[in-house]
Amino acid sequence: MEAREQMTNSTVAAACGQKEEREEFERERARGNFVRAASLAQQLSLDEQTVRELQRAALGQFLAEFQNFEGAAKLIEDYGFTAEELHQLVEQQLARPELAAQRAFSLFSGKPEHLSIAEQIRRFAEQQISRLKKRERKQSS
Repeated sequence: MEAREQMTNSTVAAACGQKEEREEFERERARGNFVRAASLAQQLSLDEQTVRELQRAALGQFLAEFQNFEGAAKLIEDYGFTAEELHQLVEQQLARPELAAQRAFSLFSGKPEHLSIAEQIRRFAEQQISRLKKRERKQSS
């Protein structure tokens, strides 16, 4: 009887934990914290399409909103983006007109430059896509 009661308590505790995780997932997604939401989606074993959409949103946010190219490179690696996936995502981001208008200083090339956010994203993406293509060629041979 005691073992059965313990098993029931464990099941209830697991269900409560998952409910809390699901609520946290919904909260983080609504707040626009896409990195955390993607992580929670994986923990909750949500479908691959949902997880990938959140990963794409996280990467897009790091590129366009945060201009955090070092963080974006880490996400590309962690999430296993292909060169084609990155290309498609970058094209979507570059279609945003506000990115062409915003300018910022960049040291990405090794020297200070005053570039549009779109140009910074484009340069970063070219380097990353080239790196990904090399890796993909190496893996396929």
